[in-house]
Amino acid sequence: MQKQKIQWIPLNKINPLFEAHVSNAFLERMRKIDPSLQTYDFLLTVEKVPNKDIYLLVSGFDRYRYLQNREGWNEAPCIVEKSGTVEEMHLKVLSRFYPRGDNPKDNKKQLLVLLEVLRVSMQRIVKESCMTMSEIKNSYTYDLNIPDKYITENTVPKTLNEIERLEITTEAKYHLYYKAGLKVGNSDRLTGQVINIIKQFSKDDVRVKLLTSAQQIKTFDQAFNPKKSILKKLKDTLDRFMWS
Repeated sequence: MQKQKIQWIPLNKINPLFEAHVSNAFLERMRKIDPSLQTYDFLLTVEKVPNKDIYLLVSGFDRYRYLQNREGWNEAPCIVEKSGTVEEMHLKVLSRFYPRGDNPKDNKKQLLVLLEVLRVSMQRIVKESCMTMSEIKNSYTYDLNIPDKYITENTVPKTLNEIERLEITTEAKYHLYYKAGLKVGNSDRLTGQVINIIKQFSKDDVRVKLLTSAQQIKTFDQAFNPKKSILKKLKDTLDRFMWS
């Protein structure tokens, strides 16, 4: 593999391979943490057009869009890759649109734990990273009302927090907490899909609040296999038609 150095190339000499969609959320995050950004955060990958002083952008479309509208910047740090065929170039870009392998929530969670040990405040984390306070509280920390015994290595903060916000009995919440803590792959595990069904159902039919704990639990348990429930409902409907 050929070693490549970072080169600073004028933005007006860089042409994107196509007009890629870039989310406003990304651009806003970049503006928010701009003072703490480093060269790596702006790094682009380009291929030089043979016999021309022009470069085609093959990676970093989102960063390129941000730099275009950033005051005071006329150049971008780039890695210049060897030019290939048109087909190779397009395939390269396509492969790079897939998510990075080191970007799951587990890695963010580990870093937040380390920052907590270092006594870095949430306010500073929000100020100097792309995370929002809402994201940290909803997806990476547990509501203080959730009993510690239901928080395990199998639970997800967002799911347990959403259970806590449901207007149901305490016993029903404990039942759902337990289900959310089952191992991944267990058919009885409460997943994001299941909690979304329960949330929507509870919102659409306020009579859920009038049920006893046992009745709420029995009702919610039907959401754990929505496919099976739907197939049963379709079969029951078909049976009624056949015997009517």
